[in-house]
Amino acid sequence: MPFDPATLSLSSDEAINYYFGVSTMPPRLIYRSDHLDRPWKATGLSEGPCGFKVATGVFGTRLNDVWDVEVGPVLLRILDEEGVPWSSVDVVRFVTCYDDDRQTQVKGPVVIWIAIEDLPIHAPGSLTSEILNSTTKILKLLKALDICDVTVEYRASTHIRLRGPPLLPPVLLQDDDQEAALLRKPLTHALSLCICASDRQENQGTMGLYLKMDDKILGLTCHHVLFPTLATSNNEYRFSRSAPRKTVQLLGTKAFSELLPAVQSHFDNANAACASKASEIQLLESRQPVHDVSHSEVIQELERLQDELSKNEKIKKARKELLDYVRRGYGTPEQRVIGQVLYSPKLQFDVGEEGFTEDWALFEIDEDRLKEPTFRGNVIELRTATEVYSPTNFQQLMYPRQNASTEFKYPKDGLLRIQGMLSKEALLKPNMQDQAGEPCLLVIKNGSATGTTIGRATGIFSFVRDSVTGQVSKEWAIYNYGKGFNYFSEGGDSGSVIVNGMGCIGGMLTGGSGHKLGPTIDVTYATPMCWLMDRIKEKYPRAYIHPSGLS
Repeated sequence: MPFDPATLSLSSDEAINYYFGVSTMPPRLIYRSDHLDRPWKATGLSEGPCGFKVATGVFGTRLNDVWDVEVGPVLLRILDEEGVPWSSVDVVRFVTCYDDDRQTQVKGPVVIWIAIEDLPIHAPGSLTSEILNSTTKILKLLKALDICDVTVEYRASTHIRLRGPPLLPPVLLQDDDQEAALLRKPLTHALSLCICASDRQENQGTMGLYLKMDDKILGLTCHHVLFPTLATSNNEYRFSRSAPRKTVQLLGTKAFSELLPAVQSHFDNANAACASKASEIQLLESRQPVHDVSHSEVIQELERLQDELSKNEKIKKARKELLDYVRRGYGTPEQRVIGQVLYSPKLQFDVGEEGFTEDWALFEIDEDRLKEPTFRGNVIELRTATEVYSPTNFQQLMYPRQNASTEFKYPKDGLLRIQGMLSKEALLKPNMQDQAGEPCLLVIKNGSATGTTIGRATGIFSFVRDSVTGQVSKEWAIYNYGKGFNYFSEGGDSGSVIVNGMGCIGGMLTGGSGHKLGPTIDVTYATPMCWLMDRIKEKYPRAYIHPSGLS
């Protein structure tokens, strides 16, 4: 049923701007239970001038202790009984910042953040009674549990599933050219390979992890990356020698069509730079002697230009080699096949006692794709062309308190080694504090769509409802870092692993919540890795996470 914010005491200004800063296109606010205590003004909340919000995780509260049994399941029943078309339920705390350096902050209350399918804002009818009734019952439930400092907010948002020759080593062995390293990244064996099923070229995702089983190396990704998940086509897959193999390839049609022009453009730029320096040298050599310019100065300038030309020629040569390599080795889809699917359970929700989503697939990687000694196992490439994630900035972002130690050290080669998994206890009760001294868990992922990003995990599992089947699962939620860091993930990042600063895996990315028609994701969802590996080991007891080959 459509809604109209005006019927819920919201101005259009508040509905549109309340979540400013949460993402590139923040969700619309539908209703909040504390609107009388904290009235909205056109310039912002009554506490001060309009600022931007940062979504942060919630740890160590009374709500954390009772969420899984006494609050979460009851809350979902209330929403269903009242007919609220919710798509996900998260727990978050918003910090409102009033300057870009975040020195002036106002910490908000803990919020039960309910996403409702993104419906037309001016359509006739409303969800007024459903939302007000459910809010009253939720607050009554919390009060009965002696929880009085939590508010309830509703937002418009939809749950979305974010769907050749040997691979190159992730570090240039003979050339430390940063630009070339980034160009080569889609063709290296560092984690976050852009993959697709050969028979589903348009559906790209990410290979998140290497597993080892006997003499085989396996790739891990999401079921929905490689298989359709409609009710009529959501099936288990098991490799059979008597049937055609289902192959997995590097770079779908879209990804390859973007890579080749990018490599060509960089070669053209390098070629133009060489021609420009050669012209400068030719011009200088052809000049007549000038009385106020000494011969030694001319010689020095020529040496400088020739040195620059030599460097540019080296870059041009490397670009030409990469261009030829891509054309020769990856030009056809058949050349980009890297393996075959071994097994994938069908996409399932509310699995086992924990109630998480089962959305995974294993594929066997062709042995000629991973050559020793350059294959380095599970490493995450941190280098990016984005200045906000430069090594210096990255270190500072992962180091939220100036007077405290940090586990994270930016690796000299830009490669973060995977070092095991985080337990459920470590996910929900991390040993880390933010700038304000509050518990937090900063996490890193590298996906094939958005590359390397940092986010803020939370300590209460979210509930997510599948838009097709209506089934509900728990998910580990990660929020965007804040203003200037407008996304943690987007479509195409499904399958990425999410790690802490030490390289311990927290989970595998499976989806997000955001605008149905746009790329913006407000909340990213993942399946905890400690649970997922248990499910994998039920099928393949000898499978384990491939160790990093870096010292």
